This record gives sequence, C-alpha cells and structure tokens, in this order.
Amino acid sequence: MTIDDIAKKFNINSSTVSKALNGSTDIAASTRKAICEYAESVGYRSLRSRKIKGNVAVLKERGSSFDALFDKIIEVFCTDAKEENYLVSVQEIDGSFDLNEFVTGRNFAGLFILGTNYSSAIRQTLRTTEIPTVIFGNEFCDNPRVSNVKSDDLLSAGNAIDHLVSLGHSLIAFLGTERDALVGAERFAGYFFGLSKNAIPYRYDLTYFGDSSYRSGKDAAEYFISYNKYFTAIVCASQNAAEGFIDYMTSTGKTVPDDISVIGFKENFSKDGRAMTGIAPDFASIGKQAFLALKATLQAFPAQHVTVPCFFEEPQATCTTKKKRFSADAD
Repeated sequence: MTIDDIAKKFNINSSTVSKALNGSTDIAASTRKAICEYAESVGYRSLRSRKIKGNVAVLKERGSSFDALFDKIIEVFCTDAKEENYLVSVQEIDGSFDLNEFVTGRNFAGLFILGTNYSSAIRQTLRTTEIPTVIFGNEFCDNPRVSNVKSDDLLSAGNAIDHLVSLGHSLIAFLGTERDALVGAERFAGYFFGLSKNAIPYRYDLTYFGDSSYRSGKDAAEYFISYNKYFTAIVCASQNAAEGFIDYMTSTGKTVPDDISVIGFKENFSKDGRAMTGIAPDFASIGKQAFLALKATLQAFPAQHVTVPCFFEEPQATCTTKKKRFSADAD
C-alpha cells in the first residue's frame, strides 16, 4: 500500500494524502480523519516507519530525588536514539513494577533503566534477561546483555581534595552517606585516596557518616561543633546533607566559605544561594554513553561498564584557607 493507492481510493491528490498523514491543518479535519483511519486499517507504513530499527523503552523511578538529573539524561538519550531511527517510549516505575510482565508480548529492541538498586525486583530479572539493557547508576549486573553507565564518583571526590589542597587546605573533613551503598563507598574512597595522594594523614575524627538527608547534614555539623573539631574545608557526599551542614554552621555564626569551604555532590540543579562548590554529573555525556552502550549490545557486542567524569560547578565558591580558628565556644 502506497500514498498513491490511498489517493486513488479517495479520488484525491497524493499531496493531500501526505498532508493528512503528517497532521497538516491545511485540509479539512474530517478528510484528514478519514484518510488516517483508512491508512491504519490497510496497514500503511510510511517511509520513515519502514526504516525504524526497533522500540526502546526508558524506565525511570517515580518520585526519585534525582528526577531533574534523570530527565536531562533521558532527553539526550532519546535524541540520539531517534536520530538512529529507534522509537523511544518513557515510563515511570515504582517498587511494584514487574519487568517480566512489562516486556511480555512486546517486541523491545532494548531498555534503558534509571533508579534501580540492589534490592529491587528489576535487578533480579536483569540477571536472566535476553533484552539488551543499560542501567544508569552503581548497580552492576553479571549478565553480558546488561551494560552500566555511571558518574565517576571515586575520581571526582579525589579531584575535590586536589582542588582544596591547591587553595591551601590540609584539614579537610568528610560528610558521608550510607557506608554499605556503593555510591557512598566510592565517594569515601575517593576522599581517602585524595588525602593519601596529597600526603595528608587520614583522621577518623574528621569523618561523619549519616545518610543523604538534610537532617544528616545538620547532625554532622552539630557533632563537629560539639566535639570542637577544627577543619577548614569539607567534602559532602550528598547535596542535601551539604545544605543541612551549611545551614547549621551559619546558624552558629560560622561563615561559608570564609570559615569552612564546602564541596558537595550535586543531586539536583537548583540554585539556592548557598556558597558551595558542586560536583555535578555530566548528564549530556551520560545520555550519549548510555545510548552508545545500548547500541553496541544491540550489535552483539558484550556489555560495557562506562564511567563518566563529573565537573566542578562554581569552583569559586571555595576559597583559600584562613587561619581564623573556629570552636564550640567561638563565633
């Protein structure tokens, strides 16, 4: 079935059929509707649809604190996929999502999943899936059909130490998240190796482990102040915790960055006025690398594990170390 065949059916010009199939408003709505319904009933496929290589599903966790990051990554991924003639559909998922049920009866060429974790049911399904898949995040899978793309958290934390040392800092604290999570472990390892690289002894009393919440940041600041721990800079494994830390410190009369320079891993892209250097994920590169990894698996190459460097956002928000000492008793 061609456009000319449809034109003969309605005794109209081929150009009119083309306009109808492309949604043009230059023709009557009733004519457009009749042509489109007939084309669908006879299985007409446009030239573009005949070139489509397959359907790709993008699945992202619903209500994640990383929504802004996910959306930026997905935008780049979808653009690259569509340029290669893949149809892309985006769907939000939650903890009850059944991947096996979702893919049954659907002819997906590949999947791109954002927001899974070690305990999710999806992860268990991915161990045996035959569908080429890319995961964004720290979850590795031993299935040769499943690739992984993530930010280089270890290198980024190490670079944060280098940046602070270049400004004269040597007393550098660390505010960590859950130690049993890979992302938290990598960020702490980067901090530790950054200290070692710069010949700075590790001090356990300048580290505080909580979670990625704002409350945890305030608790960390209260701990450091209560126990009179002196340092001139801190690396925070979470943006929310960094914000809580800054707010508590400023409530006690300390200033950022004059008293304490703060570097935190970015989780969203809001500008709230706090003086903090952000370690920001390169969402454009992540989206591109995710599609390239999926494309390679679609071409029968084995799974890939790709790390993408982060970049410093507002590096001027940290400053050279001051000799002014703060304590629990001093403003």
